[in-house]
Amino acid sequence: MPIKQPKQVLGLDACIICGQEETTSSLVQPKDVNSWQTLCNAAEMRMFDPILKLKKDNPGTVPKAFYHCECRSTFTHKKALSRLKKVVGDDVQNDGESRKTLRHSTPETSRVYDRKCIFCDRDNKCLKHSATRESLGQAVDLRADMKLRKVATEKGATKLIAITSRDIVAAEACYHLTCYKKYTVIRPSRPTFADSKDQKDCENDYKTAEMSALQMLYRFLRVNLFSNPRIVSLVELTSKVVSAMKD
Repeated sequence: MPIKQPKQVLGLDACIICGQEETTSSLVQPKDVNSWQTLCNAAEMRMFDPILKLKKDNPGTVPKAFYHCECRSTFTHKKALSRLKKVVGDDVQNDGESRKTLRHSTPETSRVYDRKCIFCDRDNKCLKHSATRESLGQAVDLRADMKLRKVATEKGATKLIAITSRDIVAAEACYHLTCYKKYTVIRPSRPTFADSKDQKDCENDYKTAEMSALQMLYRFLRVNLFSNPRIVSLVELTSKVVSAMKD
């Protein structure tokens, strides 16, 4: 995996985690040795080469590394690292079929996923309404890793949660672009039958209250106002209607 080194051009630097260029003021550095060690520990668990290479080149010191606060928070999240540690431990102890389908070979000789779509489990497929085959793309963006993990958790997809418990960028996970878009699209939920029934009930209640209020207004005009003619403001009449509807 090519290592993206921070750039020093016109006051710009690159986040060592996501690789996005920002002004120096938008990025932060490790404040002390403990902060840098925490980042290195997370990198070792995720097998994240850019940070490991920087640690190797600067033994015993805190190197000049820049990153976004949000990227670091996600990268060093304790629960995510715990899940990752558990999955890695299970892979070492278990030689089941589920592990074989996600690796090029045995875990002892490979750290990357098979070169096939993590969604449809195929290495190639035809585009819809076309004879053109869609090629696989490899995960290279940390933000895609974060988004996919979030969607998989919301959907409760066990298979994808297991895959995204590792850093899919470091594991060289592959997918078809159409499969990725289809899986991560958020569709608005349709109203249920119960919701529609409640809405109809509310509309019927409103119509009943409105009819009752208008009948009250009619009786007031015919019995009270006609027998005792006087000027009545529209505000007073409206107030009577509203009060009757509330009752």
